[in-house]
This record gives sequence, C-alpha cells and structure tokens, in this order.
Amino acid sequence: MLVWSQSARAGDPRFESLHAEFVVRPADSPELLRQAYRLRYQVYCVENAFEDPAQHPDGLETDEFDDNAL
Repeated sequence: MLVWSQSARAGDPRFESLHAEFVVRPADSPELLRQAYRLRYQVYCVENAFEDPAQHPDGLETDEFDDNAL
C-alpha cells in the first residue's frame, strides 16, 4: 500500500512516475477486497516472511483492522 500526503503528490516526480503506471482505487467490492487480501498474503507471507503462511490457509492475509479500514 502506498500512502502519499497531499503535499508529496503535487509535483513530486516519484509520485508522478507511479501514477503513470498504476491506478489507485478503493477496494469497494468483495472481489477487489479479495484481491487486496491475496496481494497482502503474497507480500507479507510469501515474499517477506513477515507473517506465517500456515496462519492463512486460504491464501488471504487479513487482520483485525480490516473491518474499519477504508
């Protein structure tokens, strides 16, 4: 997840290059949420071993904050 402050967005070449390559939108449907949780699993459990994959047998990384997250 990328978080940019409003001031960092304006004219920042790092943001501009990312903005040209990615579309950022809220995960506002069940399928988009599933994709986000699957991506988090890949990053947190597989690539970085931050979380134990055995704790997420469905291949989705979620936590207690997701119900209140935007």
